[in-house]
Amino acid sequence: MKLVRHRGRSIVCGGMALGLATVTCLAELKTFTIDPARSSLRISGTFAGFNIEPQAPGSLVTSYEGTIEAEVTGSDIVFLGGSVIAALTNGNWQPAAGGVAGSAPANYGGQVVNLFVNGRAALRNVRFDLTSGVLPLNDGHYEAQELLFNFIPGGDSVIDYTYSITLGGSGNASQALYGTSPNAVSTNGTLEVRGDETELTIPVDISGALTVVSLNDVQYRFRGQLVATAAAPAPVEIHSFHVNAGQLYFSIATVPGQSYTILGSTNLGGWSEIIDQFTATETLTERTLAMPASQPQHYFRVRQGF
Repeated sequence: MKLVRHRGRSIVCGGMALGLATVTCLAELKTFTIDPARSSLRISGTFAGFNIEPQAPGSLVTSYEGTIEAEVTGSDIVFLGGSVIAALTNGNWQPAAGGVAGSAPANYGGQVVNLFVNGRAALRNVRFDLTSGVLPLNDGHYEAQELLFNFIPGGDSVIDYTYSITLGGSGNASQALYGTSPNAVSTNGTLEVRGDETELTIPVDISGALTVVSLNDVQYRFRGQLVATAAAPAPVEIHSFHVNAGQLYFSIATVPGQSYTILGSTNLGGWSEIIDQFTATETLTERTLAMPASQPQHYFRVRQGF
């Protein structure tokens, strides 16, 4: 019997139709909801070689909300992209939008004030996406340093700033935040089932640079942790499967009101062959279907959704 993991929402994978009894191979696309009470990132960095300080206590740390998209099996996790990891407003900071005089709500507010530099900056609408390759799960732990964070393109993540530098001039402007940063953490992330929830933790340490006066004269670093939860998986499972007189007999654990598709393949590669589609009315659904055209072997899987 061959098993295959295939990207998609809640799937069950099958093997050859001859003599197959019970098969379960679950891969589930999950949307995790970020818990702002347990998720925060602190920003630090330098401007023109000087450390960035808070404009007021707490202005360089904020909580995060949003959603994280991942595909989960019993043995690995993949961050697919499409996440929205959004910073919350933590106060009114200088300058206002566009770098003009005044203050306005922002996610972060920092400053460098000394004999040589007088500068202030506010980060607004900070939003990250998150991607990765296939990350093995080892006793609920995965290698968080394999994650890639990127500012969401077109997500209006900006830094508004104003500055004056002795013998270096002055200015004010707004810049979009963009680019991808690898996660530099040394600790692992976790994925654990806790009661009726699955809890995801992501330690974060990402860095970047941007140019205000001279090349890469602003260095920044986000550090902290994200915690997100999703409903514990409700497995899609083929309880039994057999072939008799050219008929396929499926017995599938289902959720009433949920739609399902049975797909077929002769090579475990393409899954475009739709064998059956139905909406469940019971917790156990029996389906009797005609055997596809004769092939040396045939594979089947069940997924949630049409």
